[in-house]
Amino acid sequence: MAILTSVPAVQFTDTGLVLPQESEILAGVFNDIDTAFGGGVNKALTSPQGQLATSLSAIIADKNEQIALLTNQVNPDYADGVFQDAIGRIYFLERKPATPTIVMCQCVGAVGTQIPIGARALDTSGNIYFCFDGGTIPAGGMIELEFHAQQTGPIPCLAGTLTSIFQMIPGWDTINNEQAGITGADVEGRADFELRRRASVAINAQGSAAAIYANVFNVDEVIDCFVTENPSGTATTLGATAYPLAPHSVYVAAVGGDDDAIAMAIWNKKNLGCDMNGNTTVIVHDTNFAPPYPEYTVKFERPEPLPIKFRWQIKLRARKRRFVCPLSSEQLPPALWATPCRDRACPVSTDHKSVFRPLLNHPARLWRSIG
Repeated sequence: MAILTSVPAVQFTDTGLVLPQESEILAGVFNDIDTAFGGGVNKALTSPQGQLATSLSAIIADKNEQIALLTNQVNPDYADGVFQDAIGRIYFLERKPATPTIVMCQCVGAVGTQIPIGARALDTSGNIYFCFDGGTIPAGGMIELEFHAQQTGPIPCLAGTLTSIFQMIPGWDTINNEQAGITGADVEGRADFELRRRASVAINAQGSAAAIYANVFNVDEVIDCFVTENPSGTATTLGATAYPLAPHSVYVAAVGGDDDAIAMAIWNKKNLGCDMNGNTTVIVHDTNFAPPYPEYTVKFERPEPLPIKFRWQIKLRARKRRFVCPLSSEQLPPALWATPCRDRACPVSTDHKSVFRPLLNHPARLWRSIG
């Protein structure tokens, strides 16, 4: 048995989803109600059937919008949440989780003192960091250890700010960070994930800057990446800092991630004989051969954190306003009078000794600004 209704349906067209207007839905619901009761139904919105029709129309419109939302989740430009994660898995991509700020600290104390994994320190902003790898203070009385922020996300740690031992350990005297930490990141957002997905279409390519970029950015805990090249046979410089690039070379800069994993990603995607640039050197092994594996040197850049500061100049400008009340002074209660008025055009008081100051809940709050 077919069920007939006057409510227009959602349309799936070649150009996309088309939703009926809410006014069309309301008219269709009213027509269905009128037909069900044999005609002649009062269609005023204030009537019982009007209230029923309005509620049903709102329910139908809400469901239509949910259908539109669900339909948009198959479009990479609009997908979000688990739907965007599903699209990413088609490209073998996973959303990057939140990462903590990582700081290299110099721990000073008695020789032989063991600083265990999980030992905690405090920065000047009150953020707690824990020791990631642990170690024993050697001869010389200082060991450099890696500390991670207890809370994930973009927590800045400038040089010389991680200076307090939160949990005292006998023999461990002081802690300090000579260099700023690598700032962490929040969970990869919708826009960032989509940008990385678009770039990842070259992840299976070979030899191009786009291929290297896609593979390096796909390394765990890499939160930013930059790749460029110098295809010419002569040395050149890059950017405002005039960074030198070797002839026939590629330049890769990466923030976050493991050095070995980044080096392997570069090695797997660069062309034969391509030179490299950077301040970080890693030895990779070509496991396509039998041991002993051939060794190759991979270079890339670990950029120093660059603090960016803003200077704000706020200029306050006084703005005078004059209000005109449409009521006469006789119509205004004394509660609306205030400080002496210096405006000789004031219509409120003929002696120019009161100014109109409306109360928020008073019926005389009928004024307009003319300045």
